[in-house]
Amino acid sequence: MAPAPDQPLPPLVKLDINERTRKHIAQENDGRILQIAYERQPDLWLAFSEEHRQEVLLDGTVQFRVLLRQVLDEERPGQNNMWPETDL
Repeated sequence: MAPAPDQPLPPLVKLDINERTRKHIAQENDGRILQIAYERQPDLWLAFSEEHRQEVLLDGTVQFRVLLRQVLDEERPGQNNMWPETDL
């Protein structure tokens, strides 16, 4: 998160997408989708990250996947974005 409430967020770390996700979307598009999700709800990004770091999947993971699906639908209208949750 940001160093202070009035400071900008640190840049999103660029990560390679996994094989399952690569079946559905290119790395460049994936980066844009993740950046939008990060900018839209950084608190949810942090909750999702912490749940995975602690290996305890709770509500943050569910909400984060909903957010990703919303951004995908906005950025890729008319395309099949109903992938298995494990591919998001």
